[in-house]
Amino acid sequence: MSSGELEPIKEAGEAAAALADVFIDKTGAALVPKAYFDYVVTRIHYRHVPKLIERATATAEKIKASGLPARAYSAFDDPLLTAILEGNAEEDDPELQKVWENLLANALTDGLAPARRAYPVVLRQLEPDEALMLDRIASGSIIVLGSIGGTRAFRSKGQDGIPIATLVNLERLNLIELGHMQPTPAGKPVLAPSDALRVIRLTPFGASFVEACRPPKRPPEPAR
Repeated sequence: MSSGELEPIKEAGEAAAALADVFIDKTGAALVPKAYFDYVVTRIHYRHVPKLIERATATAEKIKASGLPARAYSAFDDPLLTAILEGNAEEDDPELQKVWENLLANALTDGLAPARRAYPVVLRQLEPDEALMLDRIASGSIIVLGSIGGTRAFRSKGQDGIPIATLVNLERLNLIELGHMQPTPAGKPVLAPSDALRVIRLTPFGASFVEACRPPKRPPEPAR
């Protein structure tokens, strides 16, 4: 390889060596040993390593803002942490990058929404518009109706131009489900139970996934 071709690899190696220092500088304590970061870097293409440093910095800031103490490394789930770091490094969409940072922050702390091994697997399968719709359903800022008969799959657009077709993948991943039947609008034909309109809501798995993909929060104080 020519010196020009080796330069990006050299830069990535230097970036990898600085990765642990990101957490030390921002939090006052190393969240993860440098040896572990060195291991993760061997699994990531060198061109993604600088991006991982940037996102590690953002994650450390979110942990600092939450006020939550970092977990001891002995309490980490290494397969979970490795999967999150790999996904974080490879994501190019700015909004999904923030979601990966939140998931990493929740994996590194004992907050209200613990990260689980299934979550990075699911997050890798979401398109940006699907993640946006899921978050809006969770926050109640968008109401989506569907039916067992499949009407939800044939609406062309949702609010704010979000394609309803994104619901297909969210259902496949067990993140959303049909809720209770809605009253038939006045002047409209009464629908059969299978076709009656229903609110699409988060499944229990979907609700816990969304919380783990938001910035870390402190658990509520126990009642006295």
